[in-house]
Amino acid sequence: MHYLLLIGFGLFVVFLAPLKVTAAILLTLVVVAVTVKVVTRTVAQTDVSLGSSLGAVALALAFAAIMLFTLFSFSVGTGITQFFGLSAILVLAAFLASYVLGFKLALHLTWGSGSLVALIATVITAAFFFGLRRILQ
Repeated sequence: MHYLLLIGFGLFVVFLAPLKVTAAILLTLVVVAVTVKVVTRTVAQTDVSLGSSLGAVALALAFAAIMLFTLFSFSVGTGITQFFGLSAILVLAAFLASYVLGFKLALHLTWGSGSLVALIATVITAAFFFGLRRILQ
């Protein structure tokens, strides 16, 4: 069922977005998938498919979104909206752990190799995003 939702979203983007934006989205998906695949093979000596690597990124982002909604719910419920010192470090650590957990579970890695894959893939794809943004402007 979720594949139908993804296909519907893809068709929605293709029909409504300008060609340049659609091409950039497709190129970004390919770069992210290849980056995670290569980094996983290099770091963990595990060969994964492009679909698995995209699934790992999606799961990592979903866990980070769950963490964000949890933090928001906590802030609304308690009235605590600012985090300083140790509490700020704990919040950042929780976000990092939720993000790494997506890679660990989706790619069947250990915690350390999942952390390395998440870190290296994030740095590489962030550099690609900034470069792509400069090209599209």
